[in-house]
Amino acid sequence: MDRSHLCAGSALTFVLALGASQAIAADAAPAAPPQVSEVVVTGSYIVGTPKTAALPVDVVTQDMLRKQGAPSVIEVIKQLPESSGVIGESNQYGALVALSLPAIAAAVFTTRGFWRMFWIGATVITALTLIMTVSRGAFVAVVFAAMLALYLFRRYVSATKLVTAAVASVVVAVLAVGGAFALGFGDLLYHRMLGSAVTSSDVSGLSSGRSDIWASVLTMMFQNPLTLLTGFGWNAYSAMPFRWATHNHYLWAWFNLGLIGLVCYVLLLVLPIRTALAAVRYADARARPHLMGFVVAATALAVAVFFVNLANPWQYFWAYVGIVMRIAVNAMEQQPALAPASAHQSAAPTNGSRDPHGWSAVTSR
Repeated sequence: MDRSHLCAGSALTFVLALGASQAIAADAAPAAPPQVSEVVVTGSYIVGTPKTAALPVDVVTQDMLRKQGAPSVIEVIKQLPESSGVIGESNQYGALVALSLPAIAAAVFTTRGFWRMFWIGATVITALTLIMTVSRGAFVAVVFAAMLALYLFRRYVSATKLVTAAVASVVVAVLAVGGAFALGFGDLLYHRMLGSAVTSSDVSGLSSGRSDIWASVLTMMFQNPLTLLTGFGWNAYSAMPFRWATHNHYLWAWFNLGLIGLVCYVLLLVLPIRTALAAVRYADARARPHLMGFVVAATALAVAVFFVNLANPWQYFWAYVGIVMRIAVNAMEQQPALAPASAHQSAAPTNGSRDPHGWSAVTSR
């Protein structure tokens, strides 16, 4: 009896163990993969390359070229947003910033409190922008205009203010250069200012090829001597088989409009500067910094365009000229001709908030 119970128990244990092993094996068997009909990728870590990335496409039609005065293909490419900024390539933009920097700095001397801090910050940002253009022509223009201003306005600025302005200029320059390096422009600045573009032993290298362009333009003009006086005609340079722009706005005006056109063009720059400079003598302490700033700014632009063809920024310059000429005329009308304001004694402001022409009087905040 005992043996029969023992055999029955062993048989039952074997059956249960066999069934459990089959169940485990069935659970461990891999399931059939589901059928996928569509895969939607919503994100990816795959790094793309510029060759496979989407690129902007601009379509330039013949009608567009005709409306722009039929410029050369190179000029059209240079004006594309993908090739340059809204104002133009770096040299054009540098010339505009060289014009803006003295005008913004002038506002520092006519404001107080919050607005003075605002214009100081604007001056630093503008100086940083000038550094980021890496335009040597704009750098030369600003330095030349600043040195000329120190000479022209030496009688209106005391030694204390002169030292203060010099220290402030150094601080602004250091902050601007430091910001440019922090933004990754260090290598470009070094190459442009201290690299092969400056250490080159020939004139062509020093001028970044400008001297070769100027020589080719002048050669064509001397081959046709009459054009030295009359020019080839308005915008004729774009129709000529030149590869590059003149990179000199004075040469461009001479080539197209001749000597008469060049003289008229220079007078358009010189006469506003001369008017503002004459008005500085009679302006009060509120208007004088703006007139001084304009003289420096316009001089910087006149130097900058010796190294670049300026196209888009001209409208900003003429708007600036119109405003400053009104300030200059008001200053000369309101001051006696034989009693100019001195450096330490400013004329009293006129009564009323508007001048005889209806313009609001210059006030400081």
